[in-house]
Amino acid sequence: MEASSWDALRKQARRLEAQLDDQMIAYRKLVSMKSDGSENDIESDIERSLKQLQQVNSQMQTWVSSGGSEVLSHTLTRHMEILQDLTQEFYRLRSSLRVKQQHASLLDLRDFDRAKFDVETGDSADQALLREQAAISRSSGQMDHVISHAQATLGTLMSQRSTFGGITTKISNVSSRLPTARRLEAQLDDQMIAYRKLVSMKSDGSENDIESDIERSLKQLQQVNSQMQTWVSSGGSEVLSHTLTRHMEILQDLTQEFYRLRSSLRVKQQHASLLDLRDFDRAKFDVETGDSADQALLREQAAISRSSGQMDHVISHAQATLGTLMSQRSTFGGITTKISNVSSRLPTINHILASIRRKKSMDTVILSLVASVCAFLILIYWLSK
Repeated sequence: MEASSWDALRKQARRLEAQLDDQMIAYRKLVSMKSDGSENDIESDIERSLKQLQQVNSQMQTWVSSGGSEVLSHTLTRHMEILQDLTQEFYRLRSSLRVKQQHASLLDLRDFDRAKFDVETGDSADQALLREQAAISRSSGQMDHVISHAQATLGTLMSQRSTFGGITTKISNVSSRLPTARRLEAQLDDQMIAYRKLVSMKSDGSENDIESDIERSLKQLQQVNSQMQTWVSSGGSEVLSHTLTRHMEILQDLTQEFYRLRSSLRVKQQHASLLDLRDFDRAKFDVETGDSADQALLREQAAISRSSGQMDHVISHAQATLGTLMSQRSTFGGITTKISNVSSRLPTINHILASIRRKKSMDTVILSLVASVCAFLILIYWLSK
């Protein structure tokens, strides 16, 4: 039930992301053209979709925090990054549209207020005409100045228009590929869910078809990402580069997950083939005449039990030998350290021993002389008596 809830949340998030991609493409085209008042409806739809995607991500985060795996946590992080990128792109486009509308309102001179020309009253017609002529002259000079600035601004806007036209073309090319990438990723998610269930259950021979479908979808997604990378490398924006990086990471995660599941399935199949006794060669049961099949099976079971006991015995001896070798290694390491210390101190010890020998020899000579003198004096004393 928990897996079904997670799969339903992922499908809903994929659907909202694909819907937001389509809405962002339409909104981007609206920003690049002249505003006709329909941007409010698209903005409200995008904000509603972003809010729904935020709620779905919150539910997925609650599900993962209650005990999800590392793979699910990484998937949730990827969906959170997609939501953040879409939100930032929407805010950027909306800000650009607001600036464009303000610039158009500043250049619109159709409602210019002309009431200031009728302020002064009570002068003659000639003076009024002279003042009007002077005002017209000043206005003409100001208009010429404004026109020159407008022409310079027009040249700048034309260059920016050509630049933005190229960027818009590239964005349209990449945006046209985004729904395809989303569709392939959603298709791969469904295929991986089915393949994961197949790996967790007993193999029935249908894994080859699912594996071929997954490999085909991965190859198609790789081709789409390569086309997007070609367009981005020719001069794409940072947002498109980040979007491409995210799709490349999704492809890499799906490929690694597929290889991991396929390796697990292969190991499971090999293990099952080793334990499968249906195709066991029973020719040796008929070697001895007069024995039944039950007795042959009992002998085989006893042989397997003895082999298992011998293997356990060998493994225990190996573990004991390993422990002994580790202790010997530590002992020999300490002995080597002590020998190295003693070898470094040998010259000093030899010098001290030589000094002790010399002092001992000198003491022996002095003692011998003293004993000889004492014996000679005693002899003289004895003779003199």
